[in-house]
Amino acid sequence: MTRRAKFPLYLLAILAALTAAFAALALSMAPSNSSLSVQNATAATFGYPSGTNSFSMDLTSTVSAGPGTGSISQTRLINYEPPANMVVYRTGPTLSKLGTLDQAAIDSAIAGYVAIVGGPTPWVSRGQTFNRSETLMDFVARVRPQSTAPSTTATGTVTETAIVRDGLLVYVNLNAVVPRQKIAGGAVTTGGVEGETFRLLTISGHPAPALTP
Repeated sequence: MTRRAKFPLYLLAILAALTAAFAALALSMAPSNSSLSVQNATAATFGYPSGTNSFSMDLTSTVSAGPGTGSISQTRLINYEPPANMVVYRTGPTLSKLGTLDQAAIDSAIAGYVAIVGGPTPWVSRGQTFNRSETLMDFVARVRPQSTAPSTTATGTVTETAIVRDGLLVYVNLNAVVPRQKIAGGAVTTGGVEGETFRLLTISGHPAPALTP
């Protein structure tokens, strides 16, 4: 009777140890508090499912051949009214309409905005400003649909900054630094720096919170 009584207790001890191990594994795989803050703010800005909230934003793109070489920059104003009205404007020298996106392009654009702040690389918070750095290959694999853009073989680093105000994502900046290198097939890339900045202007018909607290 003694051995029979101890055997179930022994099994229970093993099960308890396994349960603790799986709980620790789940905890290690869970997003950090900072990452959850960014993800929740992104959902609050773009809606859930993504694209259910209206918004307008300035999208600024820059490119240069490297530090100290100067850069080319352009800003586009994007106005979106769900579910199927996204209009892109040139902001300078005068505001002018560039075009209206179809539904497939709208879905792809919004998915790209959301994907930028996703991924497994944790965000590190400094108040309501969040920063992180990841490889170019990880970034490209996440933000570009594999059906339209194959993963890159080039190496590089992407640094990202996100600002959250009042529980909303109001600003994202990313900079991709690609050194001169050989890629698949033997081609040599010239290298350079490419950046994008998203500044939300309105969210769900209301002015986006100011960047400064």
